[in-house]
Amino acid sequence: DVCSSDLESWNGQTWSIVPAPGPGSAGGFDTLTAVSCSSASSCTAVGYHDYGPGDIDSAPLAESWNGSRWSAAPVPTTDKNASLHGLACVSTRFCAAAGSYRVGKNANSKALIEMWNGSQWSAAPAIKGLSQYDGVSCASSVDCWAVGFTTDYPSTLVSHSVAEYWNGTAWSAQALPQAGGTDTSNVLNAVSCPSAADCVAVGDRGETGSSGLNYNLALIGTHS
Repeated sequence: DVCSSDLESWNGQTWSIVPAPGPGSAGGFDTLTAVSCSSASSCTAVGYHDYGPGDIDSAPLAESWNGSRWSAAPVPTTDKNASLHGLACVSTRFCAAAGSYRVGKNANSKALIEMWNGSQWSAAPAIKGLSQYDGVSCASSVDCWAVGFTTDYPSTLVSHSVAEYWNGTAWSAQALPQAGGTDTSNVLNAVSCPSAADCVAVGDRGETGSSGLNYNLALIGTHS
């Protein structure tokens, strides 16, 4: 069997289901995790295609809406077991998507950033180490933030919130305050930047080795 993702569209009065043209494969399935629209006739959805039971590999997935239909767009990656979790599109010519990938079936996640230039997707260098991005937001095509977490594995299981900033030319890692003590994990799941000077990122924090009780985490920041 093939499991395909579906999209729902709102016309101002009702929602309707629109089939999504994912790549599909026998025994595989498509999952869409984020969507962003720069206009009513320009939307993009991202996620991943899983090749099915017995296969550890997954591929990043992107689909575009032109006002009348959805179409799949190839997302190149040299790494297996990759997926996209967050997306921000400011125009038909610019989108930034963030996620993670793994090299080898027992490997830990590494951060993944993909960029759309109006005609194709391309991978951008992301932060090194064991990381994962779950959220991205762009105030413009020259002002984007991607957020997530990195883990000190194997020395500890403590995670630290991380962020990268896009200035129109390159992504660069940014310093973030960490809540709690040295045994406290900080994870950011989403970010929203209404302007170049204001962003809000949210996630959770928890003590390593505790009973699993997590606390909400919110970072309100400015950038200039």
